[in-house]
Amino acid sequence: MNIMELVSSLNIDQQTQQAIIKLAIQVGIFVFFVLLSVIVGRATPSLISFLVRQFALKFLR
Repeated sequence: MNIMELVSSLNIDQQTQQAIIKLAIQVGIFVFFVLLSVIVGRATPSLISFLVRQFALKFLR
């Protein structure tokens, strides 16, 4: 059952349906960016150390 069928089965008016769908989309986008920030936060230290090692080796040669 997709979200449109679920919202339609609740017997609520069109304006409320649109508000619920808009809220669901906004929450989904928020969760996506929270997960993205966690991934980037975990990957940043290893990425920085990798870049420092690569550039440090180039400058030392």
